[in-house]
Amino acid sequence: MMTCENNEGLSLKWIAGNSECHVFRYKDSDGNPINLTGCTGLMEVQKSVWNDELIIPAKAAEIESLDGLVKFKFTDAETSQLLGESRKLRFVFDTKLTFANGDVKTLTSGQIFITGRVTD
Repeated sequence: MMTCENNEGLSLKWIAGNSECHVFRYKDSDGNPINLTGCTGLMEVQKSVWNDELIIPAKAAEIESLDGLVKFKFTDAETSQLLGESRKLRFVFDTKLTFANGDVKTLTSGQIFITGRVTD
C-alpha cells in the first residue's frame, strides 16, 4: 500500500489473469489520514493519454473514510482481457476523488505494465 499526499506518477506492474489492486492512503502534510466521508472515487485505465478509449470501464473505489484508505480492485477476468494476443502492454491510469462538497482531485496517475502469466 502506498501513501499519497499529492498526485504522483506511478508504475504499476500487473499480471493478466490475476486479481489486482491499487490501494493507497490519502494523508495530510502531517501524516494524518484525511477523512473521506462522503467521497466517491473512480479509476480509469486507457490506452494512452492521447487515446481516451477506456480499456476497463471506470472502476468505483472502496473507501474506508476515517482511515483515508482508497481501494480499487480488479478481478482476474478484468485483467485477463487486457492483453489480447500480446504478451506485454502498457496502459495509463488515474484516480479521482469527488468530495462531498463537489471538489474533485486527481490523487494518483501513471502507467500499468501488463504481462502474461507463465502458468495457467
